[in-house]
Amino acid sequence: MRKLNPGMVVLSAGTVVLGGALLAACALVVLLLINFTSPGPSSPTRTPTRTVAPEATETDGEVDATATITAAVPSLPTLLPTLALTTQPEREPAEVVREYYELVSDEQLTTTWAMLSDDFKETFNCCGPDYDYDGYVDWWTSVDHVEMNNLRTVAQSTNRAVVYVELAYHMKAGGVSEDKEPYIELEYDPAQNAWLFDDKGPTETGRVN
Repeated sequence: MRKLNPGMVVLSAGTVVLGGALLAACALVVLLLINFTSPGPSSPTRTPTRTVAPEATETDGEVDATATITAAVPSLPTLLPTLALTTQPEREPAEVVREYYELVSDEQLTTTWAMLSDDFKETFNCCGPDYDYDGYVDWWTSVDHVEMNNLRTVAQSTNRAVVYVELAYHMKAGGVSEDKEPYIELEYDPAQNAWLFDDKGPTETGRVN
């Protein structure tokens, strides 16, 4: 039987003790890591939640967003101005006739030409589609001014009117020409919201529809 060297026995025992200490230290480190990374009973896992607008309500799991939408949209009637629709011209037919003859006296002929309906131009200036604007200008530039007497509206309906006016044309070359057709029929044009000259004659009969 071999005899054990006392020095070797002491060395072996020390090695075993040191190895056990290292194993214990490793086990402690592992436990610390587990405790640090794992949630404990005092740290419950959070679950995501959703926020519902105060105006909305939930019924049987469905969100009723009607109240939220209503609250988000302002009341439109309180924000929009009231719109007034014009259905008739502001000026009376007699006022339109007065303005027309004042304008031709001032030779504002582009403006007065637009105050005539196509039917009036066809009758007195012939012929469409361009009519005789040059002849219209030639006549009125020969007139110095128009004298008006007894101007009044004698009949009026929704879209027709008859104005009576006694006209005398004072010519630039001298002399006065009296108009023998004192009744002027006007037609309401909704596109322009204005009364237009539509006809002219010696009598009122049959002028208003």
